[in-house]
Amino acid sequence: MRSSTLTGKKAFGYLAKRPNLPDRGVKLFHRCKDRPPKGKAHRDLTMPLVPDWSLIARLLLSAFFGATIGLERYIHGRPAGLRTYLLVCVAFASLAILSEEYYQMTDTGGLQGWRADPARLIAGGLTGIGFLGAGIIIRSGVSVRGLTTAAAIWTVSVIGIAAGAARFQLATVLYIITFASLMLLRYLEPIVKKDMYKRIIVSVTATELTRERLEDLVRTHSLRIMSTDVAHDREKGIVTYSISASGKTERAFHETYRALVSLKDVRSISLQGQDST
Repeated sequence: MRSSTLTGKKAFGYLAKRPNLPDRGVKLFHRCKDRPPKGKAHRDLTMPLVPDWSLIARLLLSAFFGATIGLERYIHGRPAGLRTYLLVCVAFASLAILSEEYYQMTDTGGLQGWRADPARLIAGGLTGIGFLGAGIIIRSGVSVRGLTTAAAIWTVSVIGIAAGAARFQLATVLYIITFASLMLLRYLEPIVKKDMYKRIIVSVTATELTRERLEDLVRTHSLRIMSTDVAHDREKGIVTYSISASGKTERAFHETYRALVSLKDVRSISLQGQDST
């Protein structure tokens, strides 16, 4: 007795020859045919019970890099310290490892029908670390704090990616450059003179102490005036001048401060602004 059931290639040929067969049935048949054997994908996704010493070495190396750079930031009292840098570096090393694992699984057929982009996880992490760095930067008047700390966090994330991708030479060289720039260049900064920006706020009562006279007094102490803002309080008869100036040394600003304090028409004076990273 002839069987009415069709299997294998005969069934596929029969379905393909039928002109009135809906497209949905053909697509469903193809999906069923291409589906991997039961349990195969599960076996590919299961982590081995034997320790992967290469993976452990990557994570430990990234933890060391992040902790030592974070220790330098912690010693100098920065908002992001040892734990923050350690966690960031280890997290990005894990992202690099996971990206590699997902790519290998899809490349070997462990996940049928899923095409992996190994850069997507890392790109998302780098975008997120930008928000963390932005939260560290603080602006107060003409001074800005946290720029170096934010840049160091970004660099530590790249070090973690290199360590997680087993690019140990790249990670080590980048770590040495970062650590040296944070530790050694600090002693070079006092030797190299740079422009310092501060704001001098002076409140006066006499009309004889005009804006031009104040600016001439500031210039006599080797300071360069960037801008001057004026505010009048008619009820109290007080005029407030806010002078933004730049100079090469702290001494020039303090000498200007003492010269302004000695004027009898000055009611109050303040010196604001300090560059710090």
